[in-house]
Amino acid sequence: MQTKETQLSTNIFAAFLVWYFGRASLFIVHIWANFLLGNLHYFSIWLLLKTLISPWHKYKTSYGRGFDFKRFMEAWSFNMVARVIGFIIRGTTIIIGLTVEVFIFCAGFLFLAFWMSAPLVLAAAFFYGFLLLI
Repeated sequence: MQTKETQLSTNIFAAFLVWYFGRASLFIVHIWANFLLGNLHYFSIWLLLKTLISPWHKYKTSYGRGFDFKRFMEAWSFNMVARVIGFIIRGTTIIIGLTVEVFIFCAGFLFLAFWMSAPLVLAAAFFYGFLLLI
């Protein structure tokens, strides 16, 4: 009993080419996209961008009741230092995450280019080797 896929292509070489350049290449692109999305989720880029200027670990000092200039300046300066520390750490994490994202993108592109050109390179190397024998 033949399946629909084998009925369409009885030539195994044609079936291989359809699989290699069609289904397998799309699957590689799908895996590549999953790596890119997984990296964004691993580094929580969107959450870090939303909370970029939030205080580090939500460290906050209350201003207290009433107005005391010294207490106000202490609380304000502590809150600003906590925000600057949060900005530096979150910004560094975002930069590292985006750098890894660029690396994954380039590696995926190179792998896909290698995948698409491998049969041609293999065939060319085979024929070149055959010509060397002659």
